[in-house]
Amino acid sequence: MKKLMLGLAALALVVSATAVQAADDASDAKNYSVEVSADVFSAYVSRGQVWNDEPVFQPNLWVEMPYGFDFNLWATMDLTDSDKSCVPDTAGKWSEFDFTLGWSAPLPEDSPIALWIGSTFYTYPQFEDDEDYDAAVKLSGNCILNPWIRFVHECDGSGNGRFDVGISHSFDLTDAISLKLSGECTYGLDDWMDKWNRTDEDGATVVKGGDAGFVDVMVMATLGWQVTDNWSVALKAGWSSLIDDDARDSADFDDVEKDIFFGGVSTAWSF
Repeated sequence: MKKLMLGLAALALVVSATAVQAADDASDAKNYSVEVSADVFSAYVSRGQVWNDEPVFQPNLWVEMPYGFDFNLWATMDLTDSDKSCVPDTAGKWSEFDFTLGWSAPLPEDSPIALWIGSTFYTYPQFEDDEDYDAAVKLSGNCILNPWIRFVHECDGSGNGRFDVGISHSFDLTDAISLKLSGECTYGLDDWMDKWNRTDEDGATVVKGGDAGFVDVMVMATLGWQVTDNWSVALKAGWSSLIDDDARDSADFDDVEKDIFFGGVSTAWSF
């Protein structure tokens, strides 16, 4: 696992260096873009699941490359020894690395939709030989509210899929300050919902077949300040809630939050 992590981290550095070199050599500025960001949140919440209800540090590297390819490296670190973390007592340690490689279809500039295809490889340093990967297709609408829908097939784990859908809209408050409002939810297919249907029978955890349905809803507000052309900072606040009955029962079974407010600060640098 450690060798694999080092290898993937090295790949990320190589991809970044290649993109930077392309920035120096390419004549078309649209062929490349690099953004490095860092977030500190009061909790780690993903698709209704509260992986940690205490502060986390989440850096991100995003690289847009020629021919429509992009690469993303995201990670999360617990900042406290939270008992409610998915890996308790791990303050200062990384709990997850996600590596994504994607491709955006070369559609006309006036196309009403955008198409993205990609795959993410998930690694969990605190669990030996525990990793997952998925394949995804995303359609985004180039219109009011910027609607999008993404189908994700989990090649490991449940082996089934889910649909993520969302909307967002930004308001320019001043030349440098903007407010972005967004919302999203998840619709899980039958096998994917199994993780949300666990019970305790005679002291043993039993996973029962789940029914397809909407799992969660999350809304977020982001107040951003474009400090310079390349540097920005933001305040973020969000609310996440499980709306599926089995999911809420499962959260009670795991003794984690079903509804949670969370927030944080973010900074990003792009070139």
